[in-house]
Amino acid sequence: MDSQKPDPNTPPVDKPLEKGRSLGERFLDSESGRALIFLGFAALLGILGLQRLATYDEAINDVRKSAEARYLEERKLVLDQYKEMSDSINGQFESFSKGLTLIAQDTMKKVIAEEKQILEDKQEQFMQETKQVIHSIEQRLEPFQWLQEYKYRTSSLSSSGIQTMSIAYALAREMFSEGASDAALEIASFAVTNNLPGDTSDYFNFSTLMSQYDQTPVAANIVDVGLKHYPKDVDLIAQGINTNKSAGRHARAQELLSELADISKESWPWRAFVFSGDFLIETGRIAEGLHTYAEFRKYIPADERGYSLPGEYLRGKGRYEEALSILEQGSERIPRSAQTNLTLAQIYIQVGRYGDAVVAASRALEANSESQPSVSQAGVLWTRATAMDSLIHQELQPDFDTDKRSVDIDKVLRYVRSCISDYRLSMNMTDTMPFFVMRGSERIKILRELVARTGVAPDEIGRIFDERSEFGQQLLEMLKEGTNSSE
Repeated sequence: MDSQKPDPNTPPVDKPLEKGRSLGERFLDSESGRALIFLGFAALLGILGLQRLATYDEAINDVRKSAEARYLEERKLVLDQYKEMSDSINGQFESFSKGLTLIAQDTMKKVIAEEKQILEDKQEQFMQETKQVIHSIEQRLEPFQWLQEYKYRTSSLSSSGIQTMSIAYALAREMFSEGASDAALEIASFAVTNNLPGDTSDYFNFSTLMSQYDQTPVAANIVDVGLKHYPKDVDLIAQGINTNKSAGRHARAQELLSELADISKESWPWRAFVFSGDFLIETGRIAEGLHTYAEFRKYIPADERGYSLPGEYLRGKGRYEEALSILEQGSERIPRSAQTNLTLAQIYIQVGRYGDAVVAASRALEANSESQPSVSQAGVLWTRATAMDSLIHQELQPDFDTDKRSVDIDKVLRYVRSCISDYRLSMNMTDTMPFFVMRGSERIKILRELVARTGVAPDEIGRIFDERSEFGQQLLEMLKEGTNSSE
């Protein structure tokens, strides 16, 4: 028989207490009792578990604290060891560095000492060589030590008060006279650069001074400065033509010549005619140049340069007839014209008019007695002696050709005496030339032989030549004494 399943909805029915059992036994035996016991056991286990878990946590904490303490202790130990190691390494590195530094310092000291010694040796060698060069230069400059004093005078030009061309000219002239040409040129350059003012004569004289010392470009520059202040001054324009011509600046000279042509010739001084005429002739415009000299004679007929200069040019070109026409006119108008008569005498000799040459040379010698002679005294005497020499040969030539004494020996001997005197005087003048000394002695010997061939007695010949020699020496001494006294 099938047993019936209990209804789950039916509440349980407590079984009736069994007889002979205690209440506690019956409670434990019941489901509630068992459940309660289980709960109690579970609670006990939970309590025990919690206590064990707490103990476990404490143990873990203890282990963690112990581990942290050991870790900190080990870390401190490692840090101490690291510090000790670092200090040791640093100490070793510092010691190594100091050692390396000392080695490097010792090495550098040695290198520096070697280089220093090399430099000192080279310096000593250079100083010795420099001293030798300086000594050599000082020896070369020794003759010019006296110029040192002018260094301070020229280096302070702008501050020393050179504010006019007159002052600059005076200082430059002083420098030239004392041999300090560099200082004079510095002064001239200063005057030109600063366009110093002055009178027309200051520019003219300063440019003339520079031309005398072969500084024609500087002279031309000085004239240009003057023309900035005096653009219509005829003397400065003429001076500009001359200085620019001499300096090779023909274009500038032509400009000034054109400016001069615009000025009436009635106001031209002699230098305007002379300088423009010379420039025209030098640049190949011969007819224009000679025409300028003709104008010179027209406007200033009493100036012998209008005759002597073109006459000298024509003589050099062999145009004797033209030259004689001008020079004879000048000699007639101006009897005391040394250069005109000297050039005239030279042309007379060249064309064979020896007597006229003697007369012209005598006029030149007379005119040359001025305090400032315009021609060489020795040159005039030599020219007259040459004319007389030629005249003697001309007088004696028929006698040799025909073998007859058809000449006036007394006249010839008078010529000989005068000729020998002029030769000897020209040889002993202060302005003589080596050519006169050499050739004069030869010509006197020739004349002596020439006279001997005329049959004149040897005693007479000796007397003529010896007397003339003694006279010449006496005259020379007188001339020297006169020169010394005038000085």
